[in-house]
Amino acid sequence: MDETVAFIRRNARPLELLLFEHSRGQDRRVQVLTVLAAYQNEDGGFGWAIEPDNFSPHSTPIGTWRATTVLREIDCYDRNVPLVGKAVDHLLATRRPDGRWNATDPSTNAYPHAPWWQDTGPEDRVWGINPTASLLGFLLRAGLPVADDATTLIERYVAGGPVTMTELPCALDLYDDLRALGAEAPAGFAARLAADVAALLERDPARWSEYVVRPSSLFARGRDEFAAPYAELIAAEQDQLRRTVNPDGSWEPNWQWDAHPQEWAIARNWWKAILAREYLDFLSR
Repeated sequence: MDETVAFIRRNARPLELLLFEHSRGQDRRVQVLTVLAAYQNEDGGFGWAIEPDNFSPHSTPIGTWRATTVLREIDCYDRNVPLVGKAVDHLLATRRPDGRWNATDPSTNAYPHAPWWQDTGPEDRVWGINPTASLLGFLLRAGLPVADDATTLIERYVAGGPVTMTELPCALDLYDDLRALGAEAPAGFAARLAADVAALLERDPARWSEYVVRPSSLFARGRDEFAAPYAELIAAEQDQLRRTVNPDGSWEPNWQWDAHPQEWAIARNWWKAILAREYLDFLSR
């Protein structure tokens, strides 16, 4: 997929280009941290469109979550690293009294953003375990004493009702973090995750152009434990990706904004580079 590699090099933001190079054996940890710091605010949180669908310069929960995904990729959880320490302090300072983090923030509304990031009031700011499960996992990796909080969340998740397609990846992040730490997952966690993967994964390739959970959404990088039952489905999407790649080596996002066409054009190109990197990983699994 030489065209896709070239597309990434032409179109990716410096942050994603460095992550691409790092994932291919070039140690870019120092450079990634330098570029990531440009998205960090004085309060330790992250904004400035680090989440491409939100152009707010202010620290938002989802912006800070996005930064943690970058830190995961370079395996950086050391609170002695100033950027990490400030991010951890920000997460602790912005946690709700009920132990969760908001998904939306009112500061977003004044800036171009995708409609789903519009803040409509306090009653709509919590999206289940998104991004709380993922953020708790990150804090565990950073050595914070939040194991009891994670256990409580997992127990409620296991005993709870259906989750959304945005919550499942966060739960999988937490499971991955427990495994990486060598910690035993609470009873029923893996089984509940497997059940949710089965319930949410779209089996009809004709619908993969819609905003649905595709194999690549969950299994671009690893997670063989949950991917194993879906080998044929994974192969089907890999085949579809090879057939639908654009001549320039990119793929289109399966979503778009309803407003702010100029900013969406910018975000769309950022997303195409992000997706190109994700799909290359998925195609090589």
